[in-house]
Amino acid sequence: MKLENALQDQGEKPSTYLHRLHVMLSATIRRGGVTEAEWSRYLLKQFCRGCWDNSLIADLQLDGRKISPPSFAELVVLIRTAEDKQSLKEERMRKHLGLNKHAPVPVKFRMTTHQQSVYSSDVP
Repeated sequence: MKLENALQDQGEKPSTYLHRLHVMLSATIRRGGVTEAEWSRYLLKQFCRGCWDNSLIADLQLDGRKISPPSFAELVVLIRTAEDKQSLKEERMRKHLGLNKHAPVPVKFRMTTHQQSVYSSDVP
């Protein structure tokens, strides 16, 4: 099934990927590959499998919702809300750090630490 091989494209937002899965799943249902009753379960399963944003999946606890998956509308709202929250946070970070609007925001800031060792100069 084409749906099972659908993965998030580079630069594609998770909500855009979800919409693409929705279109593919609709076509699969029309062709009789999946029943309407399995709709939400298939959509969530493939979204968790193909979305590269593991922190989004973990934050929304989507892996634990596979038994009782949310509807497409609920899932869209959850994902877009999380994307908006992340976007606002990145904008605050740009302003705070004085980055221009087009500069990519680093995924993770790494603090450089220097380790000092103290050795005794008294050698017996």
